[in-house]
Amino acid sequence: MTKQVIRVLVAGAVLVGAWATAPAASANVDDCVDHAITSGADEHLATYACHEDTLTGCYRIFSANYGRQQWALDACRKRIL
Repeated sequence: MTKQVIRVLVAGAVLVGAWATAPAASANVDDCVDHAITSGADEHLATYACHEDTLTGCYRIFSANYGRQQWALDACRKRIL
């Protein structure tokens, strides 16, 4: 009985932890995309770049298409934070 209760509590804690962190990551991607589009980036390219796992990967996509831009770096930083 005690093992069952512990398993349920651990499973619940894991699910709550995963649920609590997921919206923050999604919001950061949205912030990145919004910043890039506001600065003149194509919506599809911004979405692609902002879903990169690293700041460097995100920035490389923007710089390959728009050159070195401060707004691109700022947008990517919003994704990583």
